[in-house]
Amino acid sequence: MVAVRAAQEGIVLDYLRVTVGSVSDDRGMLGLADVHPGPTESCARIEVSAKGVSPEKLREIVRWAEAHSPVADALTRPVPHRLEIETGADA
Repeated sequence: MVAVRAAQEGIVLDYLRVTVGSVSDDRGMLGLADVHPGPTESCARIEVSAKGVSPEKLREIVRWAEAHSPVADALTRPVPHRLEIETGADA
């Protein structure tokens, strides 16, 4: 989304690196403790540069990108989930 927004603004990026990560407790995934099986925290680090573009403008582009990111959106609000199971006996 950073590159998309930069292109919309007519900005050519010289460098873009996106690093994402999360923190979780594997005991929850394995059923070994009463903790959530999924991430307890997520993070993203954006490194970006463009000749002749101020750091403030680049930060604005990154903030826009996060606000419009489907991944960030799914991580920051409850998303309904539906489970369907089909076994050989159901076919």
